[in-house]
Amino acid sequence: METSNEQPAQETQVISPKPSKKRKIIKIVLVVAGVLMVLLVFLFSMIKPSPLEHYRWQKEAEQKLADQEKMICDDVYGGDTPEETYTMYRDAMTQKDVDKAMLYVDLFNRDRMRKYIDGQDLDDFIKNDLPLLDGLKKTQEGQYIFFTYERYVPPFMIDVDGKNMPGGDYNDFFRYRLVQNRCNDKWKIVGL
Repeated sequence: METSNEQPAQETQVISPKPSKKRKIIKIVLVVAGVLMVLLVFLFSMIKPSPLEHYRWQKEAEQKLADQEKMICDDVYGGDTPEETYTMYRDAMTQKDVDKAMLYVDLFNRDRMRKYIDGQDLDDFIKNDLPLLDGLKKTQEGQYIFFTYERYVPPFMIDVDGKNMPGGDYNDFFRYRLVQNRCNDKWKIVGL
């Protein structure tokens, strides 16, 4: 019989330290944050338009621009010069043909101009706000031509609570702005 002086191997037990409360809380917070992040990514992927939707939107926008460009190019009303356009506009207004006068106004400003004119007394507008062309000062700023006029308004009286008070005098200032249509070179009134 042989004797061995080797001792039997001891089993080593690794005792893991008990996780602290702080570590548990951190672990829970990280898991919750991860779940929230996954939910947010999912929600944003649902909100963000798909490439197909973006393509459709882009095509619709391009079509609208093409339609607007066609409308601009098809708008043949206006004169060959700013003076001619203003004269045609003034002639239509003095004949009280507001619809015809609006044809000399830029497409995208017609509704605004129409509302402005509809809110005025037409006779007063024609008398005070449509001077003859030779009474206008012509200036150019970039692509725009401006016809400007000033008129002196003499002293007047204002009724304030049944008392006539002097209203003073002033210079009235008015401008017509015109621009040339890029498709057909006709001049259009853009605004007052």
